Amino acid sequence: MENVIKYVKAINGILFGGYVRDKMADISQFHDVDCRINKEQLTQLINILLVDNIVIENIVGENYKRMEVISYTVTPKANTNQSFKFDVLCCTETKWFQYPCDFDVNMLAESNDAMYIRPHFLSSICTLPDKISHILSRCKSKKFALVALPRDNFTDISVLLFRSKNLVQRGWTMDDFYFSNASWIFSKWSILREEPRSIRLRHNDVSIEAIKSQTTCSLCLEPFSNDDIVFNTCCNHNFHWECHTENSTGICHWFYLKKCFSCPVCKQEAVKHVYIYNNLPRIAV
Repeated sequence: MENVIKYVKAINGILFGGYVRDKMADISQFHDVDCRINKEQLTQLINILLVDNIVIENIVGENYKRMEVISYTVTPKANTNQSFKFDVLCCTETKWFQYPCDFDVNMLAESNDAMYIRPHFLSSICTLPDKISHILSRCKSKKFALVALPRDNFTDISVLLFRSKNLVQRGWTMDDFYFSNASWIFSKWSILREEPRSIRLRHNDVSIEAIKSQTTCSLCLEPFSNDDIVFNTCCNHNFHWECHTENSTGICHWFYLKKCFSCPVCKQEAVKHVYIYNNLPRIAV
């Protein structure tokens, strides 16, 4: 994988997304690499990779961000047990800047000469003077938050919900740093019960008590255990994402049944749509 990263940088490609995020969080196990290169460089890159690797193009469906992604599985010939996914966003840098970014920690990108933040971040939301240090500190503490949600697209938002839940399962902590009660939250129940202010950062005492008092899933009626991943809606109701009882299969299946994101308890928006972006300068390192 290290050689692939060197090749990408050698042809002026840009690394971004989960790989950069996890590297800055000191996570040693990398399973995929995301990069951006110009279209005319793709053949050159693949030919270089084929010298020491087996490269197989994957069949991919429509990307939920509508990005021009070509996906490969790369397996080193010297060690066939170290396969990894290699996703190439094949477009100009200008067009790449126009694509949405969903989590703050995924805005980090790096090239041969700089690390910078992708330009999808509204300055009025985060007025900190050194935004890159802010994002890096959140990576180090393994915290992440929403900075965007796809507008009015059920499938796109569903994918983002699953991605958020998977990050929390991997040990990341989701909070509402930017949007407060407009953010939905996934959390281990132990954190949501004992430290709700660490993830619901600007909630008042009434809403905090409401969160802590809901100790059972409102669908299956089973009590939450400490390691359960709990979905806390924008309207502050707690659910299992997936229940495992005869009474319910979880709020994710409720959403799919209804084909909308209404709360089973109060019928308000369980998931709100927010979308922000703005240009940010590169910060050289």
